[in-house]
Amino acid sequence: LRYLCHRADQGITRRILQETARSLLVVAEVLRLADRPGEVISLSDLEQQALLYNRQVVRDERLGSPRAAQTFRKHAARWLHFLGRLEPHRHPPHPDADTITAYGDYLRREKELAPESVHSQSLMIRAFLDRLHSAGFSLRKVTLAQVDEALTTLITSKGYKRATVKDYASYLRGFFRYAEAAGLCCPGLAAG
Repeated sequence: LRYLCHRADQGITRRILQETARSLLVVAEVLRLADRPGEVISLSDLEQQALLYNRQVVRDERLGSPRAAQTFRKHAARWLHFLGRLEPHRHPPHPDADTITAYGDYLRREKELAPESVHSQSLMIRAFLDRLHSAGFSLRKVTLAQVDEALTTLITSKGYKRATVKDYASYLRGFFRYAEAAGLCCPGLAAG
C-alpha cells in the first residue's frame, strides 16, 4: 500500500496503479515474499522467477501476455528497490550517466514531465548512447550521419513500429537540443 501511494504521488494514472497492484500480488506470490520477510532478493533470483513465471503464462494463455516476464521483472524490481529488498546492481556506471541524469532533471524541472515520461525518455536516450558507444562514437564528436546510422541500426534490430520510431526521433531531437545548449555535442544535430 505504501508503494502504491508512493507511485500515486508521482502522478501515475489510476489505470497504471491498478495494473501495478495486480502485478505486485503476482510478484509477492511468485517470490514467496511472505515466507522471506526482510530478505534481500538477488537479481539472479528475480530473473529466474521471471522466466519461470513467463513459461507458466505461456502454457496457460488465460493468465496474460507472453511478455509476462518483462512485466514481472519491471514491477518486481521497482517494488523491491522501494522496499530496500533488491540486491544492488554491480555493473560499472554508464559513461554518460551524469548527462542522462542531468537531462532527466531538466525534463522534470523545465519541461514539467511526469516521472514515467522522464524514465521512458531516459531509457531510450541511454539505449541510443549505448549504441553510439558500441559503434565507437562519442556524444561530443558524433556527426549527423553517425546518429542516423546508430538510430537506423537500433530501429531495425528492435523491429520498432512507425509510432515508436516517431517517439524515438522526437526524444532524440529534444535530447540533442539539450546537449547542444550544454555544449555536449556538435551544433546542428537536433535540427538534422
